[in-house]
Formats: sequence, C-alpha cells, structure tokens
Amino acid sequence: MSFLVNTKKLKDTLPIIWTDFVSIINTVTLVTVTGKEELLEHFSGSDSDRWGAMHMSNNMDLLNIAECLTHEASHHWMNLFEFYTSGEFIENGWTSNSFVSPWRRDKRPLMGIYHGIYVFSNVFIVLQYLNNLYQKDCDRLNYVGAQVKRGIEIMELNKKYLSPNALKLLSDIIPIFERAYVKTHQEVRHNFYQKIMKEESFK
Repeated sequence: MSFLVNTKKLKDTLPIIWTDFVSIINTVTLVTVTGKEELLEHFSGSDSDRWGAMHMSNNMDLLNIAECLTHEASHHWMNLFEFYTSGEFIENGWTSNSFVSPWRRDKRPLMGIYHGIYVFSNVFIVLQYLNNLYQKDCDRLNYVGAQVKRGIEIMELNKKYLSPNALKLLSDIIPIFERAYVKTHQEVRHNFYQKIMKEESFK
C-alpha cells in the first residue's frame, strides 16, 4: 500500500489525539539508502531548522509509518517545548557528549537521551495500540520499551542536571509510559531489557 493510503488507515484507526499530534508534520520525503535497507528499516529524521518537515525510509509497512510519524512529530514538539522554555532546559544539555544512550553506539549529550525518552515512549504507546489490533512486530514493540526503560534509568541517575521544567515534563512522561509498559509480558520485558544491557556493556 502507498504512504497516503496507510496514513489514512492510521488516522481512521488510532485515537484522534494521534492525528492531532502528528499534524505538526506537513512534508514527508521518502528515502532509500542502498545496501543498508535492513539496518535502516525504521529510519527517519528531522531537524529544528525545518519545522514540519521530515524524511523516512521507503518502508510502507503500517506500523513503520506510524512509528516514523510519531517519532518525528515528537522531536518537533520536544524542540518547541525546549525552545519556549526560559533558561537552560538541561545543564550543558547539548554540549557534553559523555552519556551512554540506549539508542546509539556513541556517547550522547543528555538532551539527546531526554529526546529519546519522550520520542520512544510515544512510539511505544502507538505501537502497543496497533499491535493489540493487528498482532504483529512484537519484537519491535518490546525492544523499544526496553530502550525507554533504560533511558529513564540513565536520566534518573543524572537528574541533578535537569531544570525544574525538565523534571516536571519527565515526571509527566514516566507514569504514562509505565502504565503501558507493564501491560507487556513480564518475562519478555525482562529478556529485552537484558538484551539492551548486554548491548550497553559493549559501548
């Protein structure tokens, strides 16, 4: 199916709050990176200089479109929140590349991990909703959930760097994610979390 057909299906399937949330995206460019299709199956990107624009892998799977749109819309909203918050959101949030991240092999700034928590907690909730309907790609759902869990743990260890606004938003994000996360199978949660920790030991 085409991007537009599956996007309409998502709008008809997901709660209206999702449609409102991703409405910040108004331009989508599909890209293919030859030779790395499997590695970049869920690839998408955007930046704060191009509000409303994003690019994503040419993977028209329904869940992938949902993930990519949710992912980049979350970055846009997080960028706006940070931009319009007075003062420094996180101390040296973008300048100190010294923190292990569940989403990257290289060390990342703390703000990058904060983005990851917000972005992928939203992705997790959307994938869980769709997985309950279609019963597909449970591995992706559980892997993302374990990444968010680990990201939260890392952020909790570094709360001293967070501004009051950053702390408040984090306190809003965590319980919403955790209510969804505990609905997954306990043993599966544990196994995927161990996988994340094993990956981290090699970073």
